Amino acid sequence: TFPVVAKLRLIHINAYRCFGFPKMIFKLKIDYADGTNDIIVSDSSWKTAPSPITYSSIFGGEDYDARLEQEGWNLEGFNETHWKNPLIVTAPTGLLEAEFIYPVIIKDSFNAKRILQPAKDVYIYDFGQNASGIVELKVKGKKGQSVKLTPAELLDSNMRPNQKASGDPYYFIYTLRSDSLETWRPAFTYYGFRYVQVEGAVPDTAAGQHGEMARIVSLKELHNSSSAPVSGSFQSSNQLFNRIDTLIRWAIQSNVQSVVTDCPHREKLSWLEQDYLMGKSIHYNLDIYQLYKNLVYNMIDAQTPDGLVPDIAPEFVPFEHGFRDSPEWGSASVILPWQIYKWYGDTNIISKAYPMMKKYIAYLESKSNKHILSHGLGDWFDYGPRSPGEAQLTPKELTATAIYFYDVFLLSKMAALTGNKEEVKRLNHKADEIKLAFNKKFFNPLTKVYSTGSQTAMAMPISVGLVQ
Repeated sequence: TFPVVAKLRLIHINAYRCFGFPKMIFKLKIDYADGTNDIIVSDSSWKTAPSPITYSSIFGGEDYDARLEQEGWNLEGFNETHWKNPLIVTAPTGLLEAEFIYPVIIKDSFNAKRILQPAKDVYIYDFGQNASGIVELKVKGKKGQSVKLTPAELLDSNMRPNQKASGDPYYFIYTLRSDSLETWRPAFTYYGFRYVQVEGAVPDTAAGQHGEMARIVSLKELHNSSSAPVSGSFQSSNQLFNRIDTLIRWAIQSNVQSVVTDCPHREKLSWLEQDYLMGKSIHYNLDIYQLYKNLVYNMIDAQTPDGLVPDIAPEFVPFEHGFRDSPEWGSASVILPWQIYKWYGDTNIISKAYPMMKKYIAYLESKSNKHILSHGLGDWFDYGPRSPGEAQLTPKELTATAIYFYDVFLLSKMAALTGNKEEVKRLNHKADEIKLAFNKKFFNPLTKVYSTGSQTAMAMPISVGLVQ
């Protein structure tokens, strides 16, 4: 037999190892009460050894073999003679800077609302809340016994985990080191889930029915999210509105991590268009000034020499075509600095981002034909007669050119804040040219309709100020 699922899981590591093997750099300054200090740095005298984490992938899950734990490895006096010295490697390029965003923390904990048994020796824990998170397992059994935990947002018709839409295969495997009670959490991955399938162990309440199988004393869902402070809340006498608000807040919390992600399971990537499209909703709920400032820095770092800002930043996975170069996505490089200024009054971010914004608009100009852009994903995943994907009901030229105009329009406003009158004049002239070309190509003066008359075709010109 061929272990297809296990092999697919390995692809997650091999396909997405974008920056090579793990590296580390460390500096610790210790200040003592007597005024002296010590500085400890990583160097070739350090030692390294394989850890109990035998597999870890943000896209595949994590395996932990507790039998590989070395007692006292982190304490003074440990015998490390069998450990090896590390390899000294060339440092990554770029500027090393301290992180300034609010850290990701465990914000909530959920116990199972119910436990189902869809098959012999298979149990489903239902935590009642879909969220980004990890599991916390407390288990008692025998040394060498393994517990497999498979999270999922949905169950299929057989009451088994359905990961088709959320990324598969993804699971955790924990191997016990003793017959004592053991507690474990994964360290370097998370998923979006409500349900967890358990194989290799039984709930505490059913332990007597399954002989020698490991016994789960406790299994929890731990919700991870940014620790950004809450900035606002919503309450209504209409319970439907309250439920909608709760749904939105959970979606925000599950996707506000060290970046703003598109989903907490399948991709977990910082797709840029969502940062400004969801910007107001997020700002009203959380103080994400630091996070959004960091997103701008990420875009500055990700910009290519020719001016392109890729659709995701940091560019963890290098895509191609519209998935790397789409004006509706890259325009976050212009819109986000403006949003930060409007919400938090920060003009420094405009100065910091100005070279990037100017370079990106020049890049869009180089891709245009008589001020009209025609590349990208367009109104991604709109509802049309074909399978969802690239825009079906609205020409890509319309959305790409509309956002191009909006970029130039916003940059003129930001140039005014810097006092650069010549730049304002130049940008206003460019915006007028794009506006004229846009309306000439897409507006029908007889029907008073833009292009196909789709909701997007009609709404976007109004939204960005293209209606004459």
